[in-house]
Amino acid sequence: MDRLHLLLCVLLLSWTSGCQTGITMGDAMPGNLIIANDDSLVVGWSARPSAIPVNEFFELDVWLFDSESTMRLMQADALQVDASMPQHRHGMNHRPTVISLEGGRYLVQDMLFHMPGEWQMYFDVEVGGTIHRAEGTVRID
Repeated sequence: MDRLHLLLCVLLLSWTSGCQTGITMGDAMPGNLIIANDDSLVVGWSARPSAIPVNEFFELDVWLFDSESTMRLMQADALQVDASMPQHRHGMNHRPTVISLEGGRYLVQDMLFHMPGEWQMYFDVEVGGTIHRAEGTVRID
């Protein structure tokens, strides 16, 4: 399955009745979807507040979708979240805390982008001893 088809499947399944993903219409939905570099899974995330503030703590709601089983939510062995500013050659000044919730959902607390600009976000998902990375870019103004 190519990356575009995979992403479209996640979008369609996420906004339907939820019978494939385990997410129902009443649940919060990921605003952003990132396919892992090896196409093994999809990371969905939404920020709280939705407009990520500069130099203020914020949270991420994270969902993990298994691309091998019709995009069902999946529980990982571990999830780590990090970010950097490649143009400035530095990362975050603070390490966030990842809290595992039930059924493939996670809460990331204490995210902090200390300056405006383009940030590269990294989601390292460990499953069965293998780490799968999903990365995406977000611009903070």
